[in-house]
Amino acid sequence: MNDLSTVLMFSVPLYKTSITRKKKNQILNAIDKSNTDYKLDGNYLTDFDLDTWAERQNGNASLKPNNNNIPYSHEVWNLLFDDVNALFNQIGINLTKSIVPLMWSQKYYAGNLHSVHNHGACGYSCILYLKFNPKVHKATRFYAPFNHFFTGDLLHFDPQVEEGDLIIFPSTIAHESQTQISSEERMILSFNIA
Repeated sequence: MNDLSTVLMFSVPLYKTSITRKKKNQILNAIDKSNTDYKLDGNYLTDFDLDTWAERQNGNASLKPNNNNIPYSHEVWNLLFDDVNALFNQIGINLTKSIVPLMWSQKYYAGNLHSVHNHGACGYSCILYLKFNPKVHKATRFYAPFNHFFTGDLLHFDPQVEEGDLIIFPSTIAHESQTQISSEERMILSFNIA
């Protein structure tokens, strides 16, 4: 009888680290003092600037990473860079502090959700949980790029996260913010690393 061997053809990584409470509070303060406008986008509040993102996707040279309309991006990137770079160094990628990614934050309350989406083929996407109570909030749900081999069911993964956790994942992976059931604010910061 032949020996059975298993070879994993594909693997989808999710990397996680945590930032300090002090740094988390500094980021919240930077966002708060920027007086950024939150608008209702579907069923959640966001300060995401779709026009800036679209211009950047179209190659507008004046909107390269250091020129974005989210006023806190530079300050937050300075606070987060060492943590993000240390994580990326572990996967063999060295980041440049001078290239500031476009950032945005989102707020969720009872009944809010962000339907299934991905961030396109741009490298890695990052989510920092700024306000998150694991007793009442749901983490981001991720979906496998393939269905269950026998049942055809959609496969998903809900990571265990806490406030201050930063997760990094391939930007093409479908994910969603599930419907929140608590009126306690849930807040994230997101950005992509190309």
